[in-house]
Formats: sequence, structure tokens, C-alpha cells
Amino acid sequence: MIPEKIIKLYQEEKKSIKEIAKIIKCRRGKISKILRENNIPLSNRRGNRFWIYKHQKEIVDLYVQKNKSTIEIANIFKCSLKPIRRILKENNVKMRTDAGHFKFRNKIGALNKNNKLRQQKRKIIKYYEKDMKTIREIANIFNCGTKVISNMLKENNTKTFRNKDKISIEYIRTEFKKGRFLTEIGDDYNVGDWVLRKRLKKYYVKLVYNKLHSKRKSERMRIIRKNIIFPVKDTKIEVKIQNFLKQLEIEFFPHQYMKIEHGYQCDIFIPSINLILETDGDYWHGNKEMFDDEKLTERIIKQRELDKIRTQELLEKGHNVIRIWENDINKMSLNDFKNRLSIYKIQNKIL
Repeated sequence: MIPEKIIKLYQEEKKSIKEIAKIIKCRRGKISKILRENNIPLSNRRGNRFWIYKHQKEIVDLYVQKNKSTIEIANIFKCSLKPIRRILKENNVKMRTDAGHFKFRNKIGALNKNNKLRQQKRKIIKYYEKDMKTIREIANIFNCGTKVISNMLKENNTKTFRNKDKISIEYIRTEFKKGRFLTEIGDDYNVGDWVLRKRLKKYYVKLVYNKLHSKRKSERMRIIRKNIIFPVKDTKIEVKIQNFLKQLEIEFFPHQYMKIEHGYQCDIFIPSINLILETDGDYWHGNKEMFDDEKLTERIIKQRELDKIRTQELLEKGHNVIRIWENDINKMSLNDFKNRLSIYKIQNKIL
């Protein structure tokens, strides 16, 4: 049954040895052997070329009238490209490149697509003029190229411009005075802040940051500092009190953020007693017993006042606060610390 099937495929259906081998799932050598045993002449390259010459008119009609490429004709007749090109040259047919042919075919498809887009011309103009969308954004909506939309806009006599040309320096100035940053203004034009800076450099325009910018920056930094542990390393006095709390088996949290008007990260927070422990350095927090005001800088004096404001705000919110100076911590023992906590508890009536 297998040899009869192979002969049918080869003679009647005119399939090649390669195609028959794929159908039956065997080697080409076996199929050629079966055909020779049954005295069937095998067609070689030369024989195949002469067989194609019988279909000269069909090949010329397909190429000239139906605008089919040499690749498509070769697939129809199941042969290589060389004999088809040779036939066309012998018949004095002007050859065109396959790339040019495919471009011609793609043009026909593009024209049909453009006709559909022209029906939606009003929408495109609305997107561009009223909604202030870019050509690329509109092209992504309609799944087409940017050139197609730019040509349609030019036909309607609408001024096309780049995002860079759209930028007005007056608009940047007015928005910047309101306290907006360049990154935010750039989002209005779908452009990065570096494009705006280049635009300003062209016209020698300088922008000066005002109070609104500084306020917004400080607000940003507050939000960022809530999650950052500051300082990175604990001081010696902080470590000493942390060790005392561990020995007494009291649960605590270091550098906990406190939500008050002058928000900050406290040194130690004990949730069971609702207590805040502050370990103040003698110099950096301005201990009056150790240093005179003449020796301290303005920054340290301001810090001392700020500490007072923060303690008052914490007490108003219902927290308990203990502030211990560095000098006292260095002399302090475990029993002293325990007494300090117990006295504080009795005063606040927590026990």
C-alpha cells in the first residue's frame, strides 16, 4: 500500500520527494529508491525547468496583470525563484524588486485604512486641539503611524508642532511663581524637566526659588524623615539606658516618630507606661549647669527652646516625658534608673 500511495502523490498530485517524506515520515532516500524500483523517472533540476516552460503564459499573466511576486509564483508552481525570473527576462518583462512589490501591496492596504481614519477626522482634530494630545498618543489610539495623522492635520490646515515648540516661557514663569516645580510643569507638556531648563537657557531666563518652594520642600522632607531612622548609630548614653531597660525586661521602641506639630523621632518610647525617654547631650541640647549661654551657638539655644516646646506638646497629648542629661546618665546605676522610673510613676499615678 505504501508504494502505491507514494506513486499517486508523486505522479497525480505532483508532490516533491521532500513533501512526500514529510507526509509518510521517512527519509527522502527511501522514497527515491521505491520510485526507481517501480521504473518511475525522477525529475531533476533541468527537467523541472523544462516543465515550467510549458506554463510561460500563466507566469507572465500572474506577474504583470495580477501583480503577484516571484516568491508567490514559485510557491504556486512549487519550484525555486531562478527559473521564474529567467522566463520573465526571456519574455522581456520589466522586473521589479520584491521589496517594491510588497510596498505596492502595502500601499493598497494603507489606503483602505486611511479611508476608515478619514471618517473619524473630527475626533482626531478634537483630540489634538481641545484635549491637547500629542500625535503619538493619537496614533496609539487609532493603531496607525504618526505620519498618517500629521498629514491629515495638515490637510485640515491645523498647525502641527512639537512638544518643545508648544512650551511658552510666560506659562513656566507664572506657574513657577505659584510654587510648582519644573517636573510638575513638564507633566503638562508631557516633557521632562531637563527640556524646560534647555528652553529657559536659550532665552537666558533664570528662575529663583521662593518661600512656597521652600515650604513644599520642608513638607516633603518631613514625610521622608518619618520612615528614616535618624541617627543611624545610637549614642553611648542611649545604648546605656537601652541596656537598663533590657535588664529590667521592659519593652521599648527606639526612634519612634511622634505625631505633634513639631514632629520628630524620640529616643526611646515605652508603650506599656506611655512614656518617652529623652537622653540629651550636655552640649548639643544646651545644659545650663555645664555650659553658659555665651559659649553656646544660636543653633544650640534654638534646639533647647524647641525641646521645651516638644515636651509641652507631648504632655498635652497625654504622653509622659522624662529628660535625662548626659552628665547624670554617666554617673547613673541600675538602681538609680529604677528609682527614677518608680518616682515618675508615683507622681503620674500610674501604679
